[in-house]
Amino acid sequence: MEFVEKLILEVADKAVLALLALVAGYWLNRKIEQFKGELELRRSIAADRAKAYRDLWKLTQTLGGTGKRQPIDPAARKSFSKELYAWYWDQGNALYLSHAASALLMQSWPMLKEGVPDEAVRQHFSKLRTQLKIDCGVISEKEAKQGVMPKEGE
Repeated sequence: MEFVEKLILEVADKAVLALLALVAGYWLNRKIEQFKGELELRRSIAADRAKAYRDLWKLTQTLGGTGKRQPIDPAARKSFSKELYAWYWDQGNALYLSHAASALLMQSWPMLKEGVPDEAVRQHFSKLRTQLKIDCGVISEKEAKQGVMPKEGE
């Protein structure tokens, strides 16, 4: 191979490497900017999100709190369903929930209809409350599976 051919190959090789570095740098810069934007959004809504989670925690205490054993009458189910609807839709708190918590909340309205056993309703809202704790970083999914309440008879 002649000197000119070697030179052309070297220049082409360096040009391809420079182009790859440029493309990789551009892609990486876009990903970093996207990450910064998501982080800034999370920071800007953190206080509102925490308030929404606290409000939902308080609201669900009536049905999902531990130690509740009294029957849930149909009027209480209907009233609670309206409160939950208002919290989620009317007050705009749907914007703050994780996908997992939203999915559980969407299952709540059918659970509140008459005919669903009280214990199933309580377990559902207990599961929702556990998901809220996971979302807030209070417990991990592994810790949630372990539970904290003693089993009956212990």
